[in-house]
Amino acid sequence: MKKLIAVFLFINLYVFTAFAQPDTLWTKTFGGLEHDYGYSVQQTSEGGYIIAGYTSSYGAGGDNVYLIKTEAEGYEQWSQTFGGNSYDYSESVQQTSDGGYIVAGYTYSYGAGYYDVYLIKTDARGNQQWYQTYGGSDWDYGYSVQQTGDGGYIIAGWTSSYGAGYGDVYLIKTDAGGNQQWYQTFGGNGWDYSYSVQQTSDGGYIIAGTTYTYGAGEGDVYLIKTDTEGFQQWSRTFGGGFDDWGYSVQQTSEGGYIIAGWTISFGVGNYDVYLIKTNAEGFEQWSQTYGGIDWDHSFNVQQTSDGGYIIAGTTYTYGAGEGDVYLIKTNAEGFEQWSQTFGGGYYDSGYSVQQTDDGGYIITGYTESYGAGSADVWLLRLEAEVNIDINVTLTPQNPPIQIPAGGGSFFYDIVMENASENTVSFHGWTEVILPDSSIHRPIILREDLSLLPGEIITFEDILQFVPAGAPSGDYLYRVEIGYYPNIIIDEDSFYFEKLPGYDTPTHNLGWMLYGWDEEKPPAITTPSGLTLHNAYPNPFNPSTVISFELGAASFVELIVYDIQGREVARLAEGYYSPGEYDFVFDGSSLSSGIYFARFQAGNFHQVQKMLLVK
Repeated sequence: MKKLIAVFLFINLYVFTAFAQPDTLWTKTFGGLEHDYGYSVQQTSEGGYIIAGYTSSYGAGGDNVYLIKTEAEGYEQWSQTFGGNSYDYSESVQQTSDGGYIVAGYTYSYGAGYYDVYLIKTDARGNQQWYQTYGGSDWDYGYSVQQTGDGGYIIAGWTSSYGAGYGDVYLIKTDAGGNQQWYQTFGGNGWDYSYSVQQTSDGGYIIAGTTYTYGAGEGDVYLIKTDTEGFQQWSRTFGGGFDDWGYSVQQTSEGGYIIAGWTISFGVGNYDVYLIKTNAEGFEQWSQTYGGIDWDHSFNVQQTSDGGYIIAGTTYTYGAGEGDVYLIKTNAEGFEQWSQTFGGGYYDSGYSVQQTDDGGYIITGYTESYGAGSADVWLLRLEAEVNIDINVTLTPQNPPIQIPAGGGSFFYDIVMENASENTVSFHGWTEVILPDSSIHRPIILREDLSLLPGEIITFEDILQFVPAGAPSGDYLYRVEIGYYPNIIIDEDSFYFEKLPGYDTPTHNLGWMLYGWDEEKPPAITTPSGLTLHNAYPNPFNPSTVISFELGAASFVELIVYDIQGREVARLAEGYYSPGEYDFVFDGSSLSSGIYFARFQAGNFHQVQKMLLVK
């Protein structure tokens, strides 16, 4: 399987499997004329989907819990609302072992306080079997629920009714009937929240959220590990000097944890997506940020079947509208493999993602761009990624290559092959790593490469110049294909040496490269009316004619170089009026070989290869 290489800190290479962005199979919207939101989605045992959120279009109150069941193609089979005549919300849903569903959120209609944690159990048709509320006289919220190994449920959220601070992490364990068995709070005298919980392989629990009590900044990502009774075993914080939020956690296949949220402390924008990987003890192994200069958030992360991660959230940096659904796929080290945005001209957001049984993805959130109402539940289904298997082979001509102190050039050939089952469009570029390990890139960038399945293309006699000012030492010359600048699907390279000493510069072309583009037509015409004709005859002995036509007065240079980049003839230099011009290059005194005519008129320049055969 082809490996994909990500460039990090300019010189380090990391390898991961390459995939093309998955196509959207279908999207569906649900709701009425008011506001309807989806916050959690799961594929069900028969291949359909269950969505939980809230609705102000339907139900008994201002806002009600909204549960939607679809078949495999996203068409609604049934929907249910739950709650009273006030405000009731759901944040999490899971199919239970009996084929029904467990839903967690918070309610203003029922319970003892302002808002109480709200747990609803339904049968397979969404009919309510029971509900429970948890909390005290103040504000209590449930954000995540999971059925536990004993058939009960674990709920995470936050409470201002109990605990030490203004708000504390709130962990509730119930039996199969929703009866509370125990609860725990975590945090200090500030605000501390949790948004995600999962039972771990040892029977305990992992919780992710945000703390304003502990950590380095104003708010930090908060990770708590407990035993089976909810007693804290350890806690960790992550972040910098500003606000950093943790919103989703999952135990990974090797026993560590993956956390997703957003950060102000790190990254390039106001908020960036924040992904943290820890070991089994919660110590950070790596972290990554994603996004641009604006606001970018993530709400959900899941480990994928290839060991990487899929992240769902919202971006205000990219996409078509004021906010768009933001989906990011990474490899096992968190390096982005692809990202996609979904949405129209208004606000659209993604809150939950799951990899489906066929390797695709299901996402839910809400859309203001599509649907019937002010905002509608949005369900998006993506197919599995297509494996990209493209190869590049780089072959230097006449190795080993040594460049004189005064500069010079070398030739090489490139072969690119698409071993994938699909057409692949990609970028190709060249770079050189200098003796001090700095990188000069890109020497050339081609963004229009495309290969059909099984297609092979060859670029022969590519000419790379090396300037006199380049320091002496060993160089690594590299050709890369992928998606410039950060995603490299394949690469190949070779070394060359720049000799020490001082010599008269042989050319003034810098790091110019010629021959990457496909063969030029017999004449090249620019919009300004300039036409350059290929040298004729070519090959030649002993002379050839280079002709051009000017549509407007221009400063013209026509200089011939040998294969080492040394100037051998200066045929034209100065201002020329509009008209046709012929220049003879006489090679009588020169040896057989390849020569290059470099033509420049204003901002236009072109190099032609000529072969002198005696």
